[in-house]
Amino acid sequence: MKSRHTEKGYLILIEPGEEIVSTISAFVVANNIAAGTFTAIGAVSSVDLGYYELAEKEYHWKNFQGTIEIASGIGNIAWLDDDTPIVHFHGVFSGSDFVAFAGHVRHAIVSAACEVVLIDYRDRLLRKMDKTIGLNLWECDKKN
Repeated sequence: MKSRHTEKGYLILIEPGEEIVSTISAFVVANNIAAGTFTAIGAVSSVDLGYYELAEKEYHWKNFQGTIEIASGIGNIAWLDDDTPIVHFHGVFSGSDFVAFAGHVRHAIVSAACEVVLIDYRDRLLRKMDKTIGLNLWECDKKN
């Protein structure tokens, strides 16, 4: 991974063989990112995508492998507590057949490159479990 600090955040180049979610998470910790949003484009060789089944309160996952383009990646960064960053990443991908598939990204291995633009909001944003939905959601009404 390589990065450059900008006025509003960071430009991050995630390199071949690196895993996107864990690389962003480690970057967030190392650079003390309080909260943020990011976009990502590039290519991966493997990606685990999921969708959340509200009635079951659980994710269902599927792995895709091959020559895969990240047509559009978008996500946000918040914290579960003072020590655990949450990288929430959704993506639209396509393969050699140009058919799109999308979902919540759990794991993705870069094949060529992944270019990430991360905006740092500088105010800490926490997540807290919403028992009705079964997910850790933003605590928007609480400034940290």
